[in-house]
Amino acid sequence: MTTKHPTPRRHHSAASAFGAVRIKQRAVQALTTPGDNNTLLELEKVRAVASYPALYAISDMVPDRPEGSPGRPAHYPAWVSVIHKVLHGAFGSANHASRIMANPEYWQIIRHQAAANGKAARPRPPQRHHHCYAQERIDHHIDALHRGLLDTAAALARQLDCLDPNTPVSRTSPSRGQFVVGDGTVVASPQRKSTVERRAANGGPTINAYTEVQNGDGAPEYRYGAKFAILSARPDNTRNLRVVLDTMPVPHGKGYKGEAGTTLKMLDRLTMRTDIRVDGICYDGAFRGTHIDHVMKQGLIALVPPHAGTAVPTPFTTIDCRCGDTHNIWTSNGRLNEHAILDTGETHLQHLPVAKVYDRRNRDGTHRWYIDFATTCGTVQRERLDITDEDTTKGYNRTEHLRQHTKTDTGDSLYDRCYGWREDAESLNNTLDRTLYGGRMTAHTATRQHGVMIGFALGRNAIANYLHQRKQQPTAA
Repeated sequence: MTTKHPTPRRHHSAASAFGAVRIKQRAVQALTTPGDNNTLLELEKVRAVASYPALYAISDMVPDRPEGSPGRPAHYPAWVSVIHKVLHGAFGSANHASRIMANPEYWQIIRHQAAANGKAARPRPPQRHHHCYAQERIDHHIDALHRGLLDTAAALARQLDCLDPNTPVSRTSPSRGQFVVGDGTVVASPQRKSTVERRAANGGPTINAYTEVQNGDGAPEYRYGAKFAILSARPDNTRNLRVVLDTMPVPHGKGYKGEAGTTLKMLDRLTMRTDIRVDGICYDGAFRGTHIDHVMKQGLIALVPPHAGTAVPTPFTTIDCRCGDTHNIWTSNGRLNEHAILDTGETHLQHLPVAKVYDRRNRDGTHRWYIDFATTCGTVQRERLDITDEDTTKGYNRTEHLRQHTKTDTGDSLYDRCYGWREDAESLNNTLDRTLYGGRMTAHTATRQHGVMIGFALGRNAIANYLHQRKQQPTAA
């Protein structure tokens, strides 16, 4: 007689049903994210650049011809050269920009937008040789273009609700729009290093390119090209809604010091402006203690990860507490710890809870920073965060070992909540690499390379302005 085993009863559920995973994926893909419609087509990019009023204001800083110079006037005014430079940065090559402006339909769009800004040009579209001829005029006024970027970027930041000087200062819950993010990136040379060296040995033209290092947070990455520092800000995660505040070339041979020093120059220019206010900066490991101290003394929050070489446990100070005990304070990974010797003879570092991080303004306009923390006995202590005169005398780099805010195990610190904003700097670097033709710099000399970067910055700002203006327009019924 055969024994029949009862068939186990199946429990059906929607989660285990056939095709449930695909249904879930479809539901997830249907969710909207900020700026889903903010990826522009070529036509929209041309409209964005041509309709950006700041470019015509910048062109007023570039004379059509040197005063008192002989010869007939140029076929096209300076604003045409500025638009071409920005299209070069927006599309990644001068050839692409020239072909766009040579197209009659695109040229009519550009002329129409220029007329709305009080500018005019002949109906016949310019050809590539016109732009090549005008290139030297742009090179001679590259500083004017840079100043124009600084002024127009600050105005755009205010339009996007970033760096608002009227926003209340918050040291515990800062607004993303009040922070700037920065990074240094190496743009690959238009030619290989071996090709450049061979042509230079034969007396040929050289290229402004060197072997540079990047990637301050991880393993160093070496790349042959020109290095630039970039600062930007954005109000939220909306796609392409970002303002590039400044970009400058990093001098060769300075390493991370050169990148950080260049960034501090750009940051100082921003903090000196009265129409905007910067509350903090997110940067990678290229910022060391000296740079962080400079930022802190300007009254800013510096969110920077500790350097691997100085994140090791280091004696900091000894506190004779009013509880009657002595506390040995050490630093590790930028945090304060109390050093203790266990019964087994092993040493132990106990993380000390932070009560408050705050600043006080000095008479000369600089700031000094303090941290209130509790030792293991429960007594609240106070220590300086920035470098003091005594530290300078002793040669101790306090800000290299002790940071305003650090990463915590619980993930609830200001660093944990806000340092993720720095990812936008990597996103901008990726956009730059994907925009440039072949992922390489499209200029040879240092001046023209800087011009390409300024054009890229103005192009991204033109797109952000276009999207912002489109969002402000009332929706048709």
